Amino acid sequence: MPPKKTQHSKVNKGSSENASSEAEGFIKQKKEESESIGAKKRDKPPTKTSQPSAKRQKQEPRQGSRSSTRQSKDPAPSPKQILNFLLSADALQYCYPEDELESSGKTYSKTSPTSFSPFEHLVTASILSKPLSHRLGMRTIRTVFNEPFAFNTADKVADVGEHRVWEAMEAARTQHRQKTASYIFQIGDTVKNGGGEGKWFEGLKKAEGEVKFKEMVKKMKGMGETAADVFSRRVQSNEGWDGVFPFADRKAAEALEEFGVDVPNGEELWATLKEEVTWDKVGDMGLGSNVLKLSTATKQKIALVVVLERALGAKQEGNLDAVLKQSHK
Repeated sequence: MPPKKTQHSKVNKGSSENASSEAEGFIKQKKEESESIGAKKRDKPPTKTSQPSAKRQKQEPRQGSRSSTRQSKDPAPSPKQILNFLLSADALQYCYPEDELESSGKTYSKTSPTSFSPFEHLVTASILSKPLSHRLGMRTIRTVFNEPFAFNTADKVADVGEHRVWEAMEAARTQHRQKTASYIFQIGDTVKNGGGEGKWFEGLKKAEGEVKFKEMVKKMKGMGETAADVFSRRVQSNEGWDGVFPFADRKAAEALEEFGVDVPNGEELWATLKEEVTWDKVGDMGLGSNVLKLSTATKQKIALVVVLERALGAKQEGNLDAVLKQSHK
C-alpha cells in the first residue's frame, strides 16, 4: 500500500506552484515593461550622442602603417629629406625609447657603432636577436656594457662566469634571462678559448662574401640568422671590416622602404647616401662631437649603419608618420 500523502506535503506543493506562478508573472511583467520602453525609444529621433560618429565609422589607420602615409594630405617627403632627417640628432626621439636617450655611458642609440668592439657587436647581436621589446633590448645592452658589470671583453665575460652574467640580466629586468646569460657567456668563453679576440675575429674577417661570413658567425652558439644580420650590419662600420661592407639586412631595409626609401641592398643604399645626404647638415648625427673628427669615409660608413637602425627603431616605436612629417621641415 502506498504511503498516505500528508497535508504538509500538499501545502509545500501548493506553495511551490504559487511561487512558480509569481515568478512567471514577474518575468512577464518585466518583459512587457522592457518592450514598452524600447518602443518609446524607437519613437524618438536619435540624439547627437546616440548617432555613430564619423570617427567611429571610419577606422583610423594604425600609426606607423603604410596606409596612414597614403591617406596623408601632405605630399610625401623625398628620399633625400627622409635620409637627412633620420641621420640628424633630431630624429633620435622618434627612434628610441625615452629611458634609452636619457641614459649615459655606452648606449646602442647615442654611441657610434665604431666605438663598439667586434666582440661588443657580437653580444649586441645576440641580445637583439631574442624576442624582446625595443625598450628591453636597449636596456639589456646598456646594463651589460656599463658599470657595475661592464662585460666589454671576451676575457671579462669568460672570467666572471655565467652566474654573474645572469645577475646582469636580472638587473636589466629583461626577459629570457637564463638563456640570454648562457649565450653571452658561451660567446665570451668561445672567443677567449679560440685564441682571443684578435685571432678569432681576424679569422672572421677573412671570410669571402656575405654568405660565408654569416655562416661563420652562425657557428657561434646562440647566433642564428637574425643575430648574424645584426652583427654584419653593425661591425661593417669598424676599421678593417671592408669584407662585409656595404651591407643592409632585409628587416632594416624593409623598414627604410616603408619611409619611401627603396634600397633593396647595401650597395644601392650606399650609393643613395653618398648622393642624397647633406653631410654638413647631419653633423655628428647625435653621436657626439668625436664623430666630426673622423674621416669622411668613416662617417659615411657610420651613416649606413645609423640610418638602417633608426628606420627600424622608428618603425618599432610606431613613429613612421611622425618621422615623415618632421622630414618636411
